[in-house]
Amino acid sequence: MNIKLTLLFTFILCFAAFSQMSSSKQMVPVTTPTNVERYGIDYEIKDYTFNITDSSMINAIDLNSIEHLRSQTENVEVFDANSGYTIILFFEKKNKNTTQLNEKL
Repeated sequence: MNIKLTLLFTFILCFAAFSQMSSSKQMVPVTTPTNVERYGIDYEIKDYTFNITDSSMINAIDLNSIEHLRSQTENVEVFDANSGYTIILFFEKKNKNTTQLNEKL
């Protein structure tokens, strides 16, 4: 009888541990896109031709500090005093491939 009780207790402990592990939510890290990844999709620099080899200028822009100025209905031009650039914040995200294709035409 003592063995049956020990086996039952062990089974209950194992079941409880397994249930807790399988039902716990795993945190998925949120990755924020970089300025380079966002360029041409939700913003661009006015009168600037983007060159992937010189991304240091783009990475220097603090998009978080001007994000609150984005409009829901139209593109907005914002002067960024830190970089000295005029940033165009798009009111809707664009397809990066389409944007690059239009620039070449």
